[in-house]
Amino acid sequence: MNEELPDSFLKQIKPAPLPRALRARLTQPPVRVAGNAMPLSWKGRLASILPIAAALAIGMLLHRKSVRVEPHATEPDVTVRHHQKTLIQSKRLKLFEVDGGYWELLQQQWKEESSVANTHSPILIRSSEIKHTLVCAPVTFD
Repeated sequence: MNEELPDSFLKQIKPAPLPRALRARLTQPPVRVAGNAMPLSWKGRLASILPIAAALAIGMLLHRKSVRVEPHATEPDVTVRHHQKTLIQSKRLKLFEVDGGYWELLQQQWKEESSVANTHSPILIRSSEIKHTLVCAPVTFD
């Protein structure tokens, strides 16, 4: 079954020509990428990420200027109000800052909603330089 073919026989074999439709398709330039797909060039990728990076940078700059008032330890019955401040909002995403306690509440609320609505998870950004947490989340998430 496994016989070796002579070289002269292999030289006689020629590949079959490609069908006309396939040849025509190969001579055409590649099809452009759909609008939502990631661009192939590094410039295109950078341009698609730039608005998000700019929003985060602006949020962090605004964040440094905000001051958080903490209750004094001597006041026993002071309720701490959770801090939430919307920095930037587009049609789909919202960038806002929250303090630690409010972030815990938002996380719990998101876990409950995401199991029902199959929503995207909010993006959490923490920095040692800032006291609050920046959150980038879908607009419907509050």
